[in-house]
Parts: sequence; C-alpha cells; structure tokens
Amino acid sequence: MSETQFEILQGWKTDDILDGVRLLLTVTEVSNLSELLYLNQMAETYRRLFPVCVTCHD
Repeated sequence: MSETQFEILQGWKTDDILDGVRLLLTVTEVSNLSELLYLNQMAETYRRLFPVCVTCHD
C-alpha cells in the first residue's frame, strides 16, 4: 500500500468494504480484475487493522 492510498483510507468512515475500494479508486489506476481484487484485499486489511469506532466522535 502506498502512502497516498493509506492517507485516502484514513478518511474512510464506514465498515462497507466497497466504500474503501471506491476511495482507493480515486488514487489508484486499475486496468484489470486482478488489480481491482487487490484493492479489495487492501481495503479489507486496512479495516481489520483500523476498525471504525462507532462510539467515537471527532
């Protein structure tokens, strides 16, 4: 995961993996299904390591 991808995921506020993939697509060019699946894996890993705190307030 690049620094840019990590930074964009820090703005991810839901548990929906698709939202994470959408965020990653704003900074990552995807040209085939394998690359898209890799973004999905990145989003899942990020969400596991940095879960959303639903009781926390910014």
